[in-house]
Amino acid sequence: MQPILVRDDHVGAWALRINLEDGTDAFWLYRRDPRLQLPWDRAVLDVDGIPTGAPEVQLVWKALRPRPEDDLDKDAVLPHLSDEARSWFERAILSIHPHSNWSIHVRSPLTPAKASWNRKG
Repeated sequence: MQPILVRDDHVGAWALRINLEDGTDAFWLYRRDPRLQLPWDRAVLDVDGIPTGAPEVQLVWKALRPRPEDDLDKDAVLPHLSDEARSWFERAILSIHPHSNWSIHVRSPLTPAKASWNRKG
């Protein structure tokens, strides 16, 4: 992700952040490891006419070295992901960022591919 930041000097605040992403015509590719990919229509969502990175993709970017605010984002977002998005995120963490402290929660001794935070019941 290559961010472009636009600042409004009149109010002294950042006004816009645009992330340029890698990919092909059909797929978004994770810049840190292009083996991780998604079709563009799953990686970038239309939110009120604004192209927005899918939450699971944004979490993968944060997973390498999560800061406390990233942990808050993960905890807020994960319960709202679809099963498909959550499964993709978990596979991504295990394959691309296995040393992230977030991957510890994905690996569990009884169900290695199911995250402990997603256990139902």
